[in-house]
Amino acid sequence: MDSFTPMQADNTTYSGAIRGGWDLLKNQFKTLWPALLIFILLLGIGFAINSLLNFSAPTYVQLWRFPLFLWITLLDMGLFYLLAKSLTAQPWHIGNLFWAFKRGEAWLLALIYATIGSVLEAYSGMPIVQPGQKLPADWFMHQQIWIMFIPLMLLGALFGYVFMLYSAYGLNAKMSIGSSLGIFGGKLKWLFFPFILGAILILVFIGVGIFFAIFFGILFFLVKYLGFMLVGKIVLALLGVVLLIALEVAILIWTFGSMLIATGALMDMGSRHNRLVP
Repeated sequence: MDSFTPMQADNTTYSGAIRGGWDLLKNQFKTLWPALLIFILLLGIGFAINSLLNFSAPTYVQLWRFPLFLWITLLDMGLFYLLAKSLTAQPWHIGNLFWAFKRGEAWLLALIYATIGSVLEAYSGMPIVQPGQKLPADWFMHQQIWIMFIPLMLLGALFGYVFMLYSAYGLNAKMSIGSSLGIFGGKLKWLFFPFILGAILILVFIGVGIFFAIFFGILFFLVKYLGFMLVGKIVLALLGVVLLIALEVAILIWTFGSMLIATGALMDMGSRHNRLVP
């Protein structure tokens, strides 16, 4: 098992956590991008298998979400572990992405989250769209969508902290859950931190979208003017894919780095002195 020194708790602020995530992106992008790219590919494999199961047995669409929840959650914990090593200047390797698959407590946490998440989705009364069917125009207008959406967002925020305390700060499963529940006490502001990051990301996407539109518009004009339409379209398509992947990797590093740093504020004093090193 890899040696690991857990991250230390810190009474950080919103801005401090965001700056820490930015520093991780700025300083470690060149070394972290291969691991993040593999992480994205592994997530894609999970979604692809889930889609195949949905098409082959659409009656059990709700059932197939459970293993997908597990797959995503265990990979997330592995990524948090890897990023924690990077944040604390410890050696890491891409195999750390599978760190959680080898730990019983990680499976326990993933099972709890997958069970609650699957049950919320299954019994929310949300209209089900079978594979191959077109999404109705008024799908998001259904009251059930928001009844499900809000609890799932809050659940995701809470368990995100649980997984990070376990993977990055060395707490066992019980301590991770206990410290995270403190968010409903005097640390309530950290419940909203993931949504603050989401709002910042929306602004970033708007700015990047405008830049990409202008940039590719100019390139397309030049390609058309020079008479290299076919080759130019292929090159522009490949360039677009590379830039989108790079942007997604950068976003993951920044957001998860910021969240990992923010998570330290949730550790209570008892957990700081009695944690277990993974």
